[in-house]
Amino acid sequence: SAPYEATASTVTPSLLVRPPHVNTNAATNNVTSVETPPKITVYDNVFHPAVCEVLRILSLQGTLRRDSIDTLIFSRPPHNTSALTPVEHAIHSALTTLEGSTHNPTLTEANANQTVVEYWFREEFMNIEAHVDIDEVALEEIEALIAPEFSHVLYLRVADELIGQCPTCVFPQTRMGWSFEGADKDSKVDLVSIPAVPGRLLRFPGSAMHAVPCPANRWWLTEEEENFLKEEEKDDEHNDEYDSDEEYESDVERAVLLFNTWSKEPRDVARDYNTMKAHKLARLVEEWRDDYGTNAELLHCLPQELWHQVSFSRTKETAPVDSVAKIALMGDEDRRLSKDPIVHLSSLASSDEVQQLIHHDAAPALIQFEQLPK
Repeated sequence: SAPYEATASTVTPSLLVRPPHVNTNAATNNVTSVETPPKITVYDNVFHPAVCEVLRILSLQGTLRRDSIDTLIFSRPPHNTSALTPVEHAIHSALTTLEGSTHNPTLTEANANQTVVEYWFREEFMNIEAHVDIDEVALEEIEALIAPEFSHVLYLRVADELIGQCPTCVFPQTRMGWSFEGADKDSKVDLVSIPAVPGRLLRFPGSAMHAVPCPANRWWLTEEEENFLKEEEKDDEHNDEYDSDEEYESDVERAVLLFNTWSKEPRDVARDYNTMKAHKLARLVEEWRDDYGTNAELLHCLPQELWHQVSFSRTKETAPVDSVAKIALMGDEDRRLSKDPIVHLSSLASSDEVQQLIHHDAAPALIQFEQLPK
C-alpha cells in the first residue's frame, strides 16, 4: 500500500531504510565501461522513495500555492536570514553531503562559495532544447551570459511507461552556448545521456549545455515527423491551460526537482517565504515542523554510505555513420551563441548502439559525435 495519501504525510523513521536499487551497471554488449566524465556525477539511492514522493507533493503544492512555475532561491545556512522550507532543507542536505563526498573530494573546495540555490519543479515530460541555465535578467539588461556553478537534477518519480524513454542529455565540453561556429569535420562533441531513475541525483557544470529530448529519439526524426510533433505540442499547450480556481489533476510523467548553485544571487528571483502572507506562513511553518521535524530532518537525504555512484558506458568508436542528430538550441543568437538554431552531429557509433544507450532504463552513457560542417 502507498505510504501517502493525496497530501504529504509524515515520514516516520521506520521508513528510512535502504531500498533495493536498480543495477545501473548493466548496458548493451557493444559498449565499454568508462570513468565518470569530468565534473559529471550521478548517484542513486540519494533519497528514500517515500521522501521523494513527499518532496514531489510539497513541490506541487508550492507551485499551486504560488500559481507560478517560476524559479525560487534560498541562501544556504549559515548565510540565510530566514528559515528554510522543507524542500529547501532537503536540497541543502544533499548539497552538504555532496560537499563531504569521499567519492569526489574536490567538491568541498568547489562549493565553498556557492551559498545561493535556485530551484524549481516540473512533472511533465516535455521537450527542452539544448541550453544553459542563466541569469535571465542579466542577459536582458546588460547582455551578459552568467551561469550557475553547478546544476542538479533530482528525479522524484517516473511513469512506468517512460522508464528508459526520458533521459537528461548533457554536453559536458560545450559551455555557455554552441559557440564553435563553422566547426570543421574533426570537431568532436561529447554527449552524456542520463536515464531518469527515481532517487537519482545528477550533478554537472552549470555552464554545460544540456537538454531533454522528447521523445528520446527526437533528434533523429525526419523533418515531417518533427513538424508534426511541434503542432501536437502547440495543441497540448493550449489544452493544458487551466483555471487556478479549478481542481488541478496531475498526471505524473517525469517529476524532477531541479536546482542550481550560485556564488552570486541571480537577479529578480523570489524567495518562497516572501510569496506568502504572514498568517499563512506561520501556520505552514508550524505544520512543517510537526510533520517533518526540526529543519525537516525527516526529509533529509540518506547517509552518504548508502549512496551508489553510478558508472558510465561508452560507445566503441567507428567511422562517422550516416545517421545525423539534429540538436535544436534554445533562445535567440545572443543566448545560444550560434547563428543557426540547429546543429548537426554525426555519431561515431552505429545508430542502433546510440539508440540503445539513449533508451537505456538505468545506465548513463558517454556518446561521441562529430559536428558536421555547415
